[in-house]
Order: sequence, then C-alpha cells, then structure tokens
Amino acid sequence: MERISLLAGSEEVIEASLASIDAAREEVLLAMYWLGDDDVGKRVLDALGRAAERGVTTRLSVDGFGSILLGSARLDELRARGAEALVFHPLSPFASRFAPDSVTVRDHRKLLVIDRARAIVGGVNFAQPPGPPWRDYAACVESPRVARLLARHFFTTWRRSGGAPPASPPPREARSPKIEVLAAGGLHHARAVRLAYLVALRAARRTVLIEHAYFVPDRAVLQAILRAAKRGLEVRVVLPEWSDVTVVSLASHAIVSRLQRAGAHVHLLRAPILHAKAAVIDGWATVGSANLDHVSLRNNLELNVATHDPAFVAALTREIRADIARSGELSRETWKARPLLRRFAERAAYQFRKLL
Repeated sequence: MERISLLAGSEEVIEASLASIDAAREEVLLAMYWLGDDDVGKRVLDALGRAAERGVTTRLSVDGFGSILLGSARLDELRARGAEALVFHPLSPFASRFAPDSVTVRDHRKLLVIDRARAIVGGVNFAQPPGPPWRDYAACVESPRVARLLARHFFTTWRRSGGAPPASPPPREARSPKIEVLAAGGLHHARAVRLAYLVALRAARRTVLIEHAYFVPDRAVLQAILRAAKRGLEVRVVLPEWSDVTVVSLASHAIVSRLQRAGAHVHLLRAPILHAKAAVIDGWATVGSANLDHVSLRNNLELNVATHDPAFVAALTREIRADIARSGELSRETWKARPLLRRFAERAAYQFRKLL
C-alpha cells in the first residue's frame, strides 16, 4: 500500500522529519542543501546523533555552499556519535574533494529516507530563516518501492562525494504507478522535472495553479503556460511580492505583463516569505526542491515527487487557493502603474535569467 500526504509549512515539515528520524530502526539518509548552525540545525543534528547511538545506520550529506555556515566541528561531533557525514562540492580550495569546475553544481535537494520505507521530499531547508517561518511544502511518502528509488538517488551523490557504498545497495525496481520521482540537473543529467511540467501543461484542460518562489521559466515552459491561458484555462501563478533573493524577484516580475496579456491571473504573496515550488495542473500535483529557473533545472541536483493521488491533489489545491485568497489578484492597471525605475530593474535582471 503506497501513501502520499502533504506537509504544509516549514514547521510541520521539520517536526515530521524529526519524528521520522526518532522512529528509524535501521537507516537514516538525509541530503540537505541548507543545514543551519542554529536551533533548527542543532535539533536535526542531535536527532541524527541519537539515531546513530542506538545503532541506526545514519548518513548525512550537506551542500558545500548552502551549508557553508555549518562549521566542520558540528559534523565532527556527529561523526563522533557514530554517524557518517559528507559535504557535497565543498567550496574551500583546501578541501580534499574540491574541484573548480563543480562549484556551480549544487545539491539543492531536501531529501530524508527512513528505513527505505518512508521518505520526506520537499523544499524546506533545515535551518532557521530570518523572520517568521517560510511558506513551503513537502510530501511524506510511505512506499518501500519509492523510498528505495530515492535511496538510489542519495547514494549516487554520496559515492561521488567520497562516501563508501552501502553494504546493501537499493535494488533497481519498477516505477510506482502512483508516485513519480522527478530528478533534475547536475550529476544525474536528467530533465525530468522540466519535462513533467511541459507534459502536464500541454495536456491541461481545466486548471493550472503554480506557486513558486523563484519563477524564471525557460522559453518552452513559459510558452506552455501562456498557451494554456490563451486556451481559456484557469491559470493562476502565485509569486512572492519580494523573495529572499531580490534579483530573482525582479526577473520573475519582468514576465508578469506577458502572463496577464495571455489571460493568466497573477498573485503576489506579501507574507510570509514564499519558498514553495509547487503546482497543481488538472489532477496532477508536484512539490519538491526544483525551482522553475535555469540554475535549478539545468545545473543543480533537484528532486520532486509528482502524483495523481486525489487526496494529495485536493490538499495542495486548498493550500495554494488559500494563498491566492490571502494575496488577492494583481490587476493589469496596478502593474502598469509601477515606477519606470522598477521596470528598468526588472528588465535588467531578466537579461541575466540564465544565471539565476
């Protein structure tokens, strides 16, 4: 029996992850882009340490850029408790596995696999961001078949980072008919996230709901969204009024007028900070770590899950529509009235979209 459920909000995702680590009996695999040297990060490291101390095989992989503020002493403390810990593509030229040509490839995944039977996949970093908790999602998957596939993704990167292969490698298995794993970018040389969006958008007949923090899609994805709106579908795009990365907000705002002219509805969420990467297209839904931008889909390592599960689709639809109600719709008249200097900044930022 395979089950997938939605976790909404960074606090819910973190608490569910900590509970899953504490319940682990055999193995914990965690790949995390940003593991903070803060209260959240310390709670996660302590949970991993407790798991290792009770005999659970525990492996942690953090990104060298995203977790740059996490001191090596923290990882040494975790290793002393019996866990294994590695840094993916470290930035220090003195690191044993430093490679200048790999600096632009980051492990942006947020993946937790428990006992190869349960997994949490989403966009939530295990860190305390500035201000209130960010708006984000994750999927909790209960399926040995999917969990073993996700473990294979973990170990592909783990071994390339210098980690020892597992004593019992996850076997190759047939795909789940209910839950799809989408990988993107980097070492996998995969474009599954982008292709899944294109297939869903081109086949859409009723509704397209997109909620993305960093929304600078390439030409093909943007055209698919515009064509869906021109076909008369309900197309709604929820963006942050301002994100934690100002230049990306400016670049995404540069295409708002094009979306509106095609008939799409654009909503700017003021608070909390939007960090989600989610979509519902008819009866298909996806959440994960992949942004709709060049860096995510072509450079970074990313993981999403997608499903047609009615309960999951309905839950994510409710969450996105709640954000739509909170933000209201941005009118064309209001958008046209924004200052000329801001328009110039948006266009300038958009020129660098392939670097974002």
